Amino acid sequence: MINIQPLDLTKPQPDVVHLTYPRYRWRLMCEEPPHAAQFEGLKLTDAFVACIDDRAVGLALLDAGSPQHSRLLSVMVAKPIRSTGVGLQLIAAIEKAARVRGATQIEAHFLHEPARDPFRALMRSAGWTAPVPLNFRLAGRADWTTRMGADWPRFMNRMESNGFSTTPWASIDAADREKADVLVAEQAGNEVIISYKGCEDFCDEKLSIAIRKNGELVGFIHGESLQQNDFHYYSTGYVSKPLQRAGWLIAGLDDVCRRQAVEYGPESLAIYETYGTNTRMIDFMRRRLGPVFTWMKERHKVQKSLI
Repeated sequence: MINIQPLDLTKPQPDVVHLTYPRYRWRLMCEEPPHAAQFEGLKLTDAFVACIDDRAVGLALLDAGSPQHSRLLSVMVAKPIRSTGVGLQLIAAIEKAARVRGATQIEAHFLHEPARDPFRALMRSAGWTAPVPLNFRLAGRADWTTRMGADWPRFMNRMESNGFSTTPWASIDAADREKADVLVAEQAGNEVIISYKGCEDFCDEKLSIAIRKNGELVGFIHGESLQQNDFHYYSTGYVSKPLQRAGWLIAGLDDVCRRQAVEYGPESLAIYETYGTNTRMIDFMRRRLGPVFTWMKERHKVQKSLI
């Protein structure tokens, strides 16, 4: 008989760590995170284990990140008993715990790939929404610009002739900051607001730039160097609306990755992320940058109202 019960998160749980992703196992063992900045804000508030004769065969983890919003971090069931309803029982327990904590909605994120088909089927059976794009990530060596072909230098030369240049973000003045505030404000009403605010606390100054047109600030890119060796992450990049279809953000990415190659080596990893509905950028990156990058990953989101 399957028994679903809450897991005590105040003490190590070595018998269940094999039932979730490595990135969450430290929390189940009551250890410090391997890369603190990467897990900042993670709140593993509830966990439920499925047992047969005191043997753990399934596990689900919940992050109640805010009073109104919760996230299913993972759900995993041992292969021999999949398709027996255990996954649905775990999901039901997680949903109930989220409601108890006051959440009105719950969501889950996952990679968009065939290996996640069973997860999609499980969430569909549990009454969650159909998947929608969440974000898109592209990763490659910092020297990708040297492998783009003969037309790439011509593109950059054209950008420079149109007034493109960059300066370190650390050197901006009050007038630049006012222009950056205008760039943030012009996004009002967008599904995703891309802002420099907050990034300055953790960004790598060597990999953060102001994008300029004829000297005037028209965009920004902020890079973060995580504690993993040679791992550099760009999730904050924006240029003014009139320049968004003219290649200015791509030129900025070229510039900042050249800086990364100098500072951290040409083989250091550069990862760029954009939100899932930014289809123009994603299409360009798949078509033009995909051949010289190492991997591309697309994450989707499913959710359910708890009201």
